[in-house]
Amino acid sequence: MRQELKRKVIHISSVVFPISYLFIEKHELLFILGLLIVFAVSVELCRFFSFKCAKIFDKIVGPLLRFHEKQKFTGATNLLIAFYVSVLIFNQSVAISVMLFVALSDALSALAGKKWGKRKLFKDKTCIGCLVFIATGFLIILAVPNLPFAAGLTGMAAGTAADIFIDKIDDNITIPLISGIVMHIVLFL
Repeated sequence: MRQELKRKVIHISSVVFPISYLFIEKHELLFILGLLIVFAVSVELCRFFSFKCAKIFDKIVGPLLRFHEKQKFTGATNLLIAFYVSVLIFNQSVAISVMLFVALSDALSALAGKKWGKRKLFKDKTCIGCLVFIATGFLIILAVPNLPFAAGLTGMAAGTAADIFIDKIDDNITIPLISGIVMHIVLFL
């Protein structure tokens, strides 16, 4: 649980991006995220192709990695990529919402599920984790400026479903992109 808590603290710290989007322009946030992606992907490639880099990387962040992240991009790199795509293709209120869904709702639901989750909902997902995702998602919908409630609600439901049922693709990618697409569909109806 201690390693998971450290992972989720890092995850939650990514709220700096959606919050900063309230104060800076789209192109500025894309530039910052782009630089961070270039750095993250460079580190990832270095660890894949250099034994020395892999050893240093493993010493620094190895204990925080999940098994599948040892051979693929880490959740942090996937999160940066998903944030970049979200800011690029969605309007501001949708992009902020979906970034918060993955930074807060996903992280807090995982912690609650691991700590108090007794009843399984689907595979390793628990009822309490799902309820925490929905509760935090609901608060996000209410807090994000200029977000129509119906779009936010359907996006949050889609993000919750993506978190529960899609396990072949990193949820740092699926939650923001699926919830954002659903929100945009609702906005254009």
